[in-house]
Amino acid sequence: MDATQLEWAIPIFAFGDEGTALRKTNAMVLGWEPILGQGTQLNVDDGVHEGEDWLQLLNFVGSTWRTRLLYACMHSKVYRKKPDRLEALMTEWAADLHRLQREGLRVQYGAGEVTVRLICLGFKGDLPALRKCGNLTRHFLRETVPHGPGMCHLCMANTSCCPAWHTWDWTETLGDDVFLPPFAAGQESAMTRDIHGGLAKARFWLPDPFHTFHKGVHAELAGSAIVVLLDFNYYEGGKFEDRLLRVHHDLADFAKNSKPKNWFKGADTTIVLKWLHLKFLEVCMDHPSSDYLQEICKCLERSNAFFSLLYRSKLWLSKREGRAAKNAGLEMLAAYKRCAAFAHDLGVPRFKLQPKLHFAMHIVLSLKEMPCLNVLAHACQQNEDFINKISWLCRRVSQQNLHKNVLLQYLVSVAQHW
Repeated sequence: MDATQLEWAIPIFAFGDEGTALRKTNAMVLGWEPILGQGTQLNVDDGVHEGEDWLQLLNFVGSTWRTRLLYACMHSKVYRKKPDRLEALMTEWAADLHRLQREGLRVQYGAGEVTVRLICLGFKGDLPALRKCGNLTRHFLRETVPHGPGMCHLCMANTSCCPAWHTWDWTETLGDDVFLPPFAAGQESAMTRDIHGGLAKARFWLPDPFHTFHKGVHAELAGSAIVVLLDFNYYEGGKFEDRLLRVHHDLADFAKNSKPKNWFKGADTTIVLKWLHLKFLEVCMDHPSSDYLQEICKCLERSNAFFSLLYRSKLWLSKREGRAAKNAGLEMLAAYKRCAAFAHDLGVPRFKLQPKLHFAMHIVLSLKEMPCLNVLAHACQQNEDFINKISWLCRRVSQQNLHKNVLLQYLVSVAQHW
């Protein structure tokens, strides 16, 4: 493409996930979003919308009826036993996206018309969605001891050439002489067939920082840290259930003063980690010689610093921001692993090493000590809200001609909120 064609090009991410349809069945929801948006709520609070800075902000603010767009919805009964049907839908979607990139769409602008082109830079979603939509042969469900076919589409971790996935050894498998595409021969998704290079094809499928951290590594960190508080008798006396109730009341009081304007299920982890950091500062003062507690406190502090920096940043991180975020992320992961090692030596099941930890390592390593894309652009918080809305439509409309009815109701909802 030349410069004139890119003048009206809109960079987008595709996304997909399964939502809950009628009677607890599932429906795959596929859609897309512009990468550029109005920032995060912290950007709004910090006043970065003044001037022209808003032109380079994340797409986190605003109703998802307006910031996300539906492409298709398919009930699981259609593709559960015949996955080729989902692949056929993905093939049609890929053809539409390729056509919108090459030919564009003529739209009215002012007194004339312009050709708008959509440039899809990746597909983001949680790990199960990436596996299904990308036809991935290396994925989290294939994690094997000591090694197997591989548990990560982005590297060769947990294969014979790199059995370990929780260390940094997998970074040596990213060369063209070692890395193999995560697709079976002849079964690559149509979304990536026009991309050159196996590693570039794999990186089209973007792990979601929201599920990886908020609902993964940080959720495990929060749960384990709460149990450690009980291990060290921070809440003394009574039955275990009574002590847990005291934890709940203490956390609830803290959350009342910290609750964001628009509560979302991912915010619970953020609030708990901030609360835990304050608690462990107190505990560490009472146990200054405990390396275990000191390491947990450091992990909590680095976790909070990592995401606070990212949520306050714009779409592009400066060299300083990228270096600070990467350092905070690396220190957080190192502290978490040391916490897991301490717990293992003590013989207690705390700070579990789960496959999401490996993908967290990929996300942190993608940050550069130079201007780079904010990894929160790959996050799916708002997508989850949008998919929940489409799932609600799936449960609300007549189940006869479900897909057509959902699309019609979607158009009505968009018209009401536009």
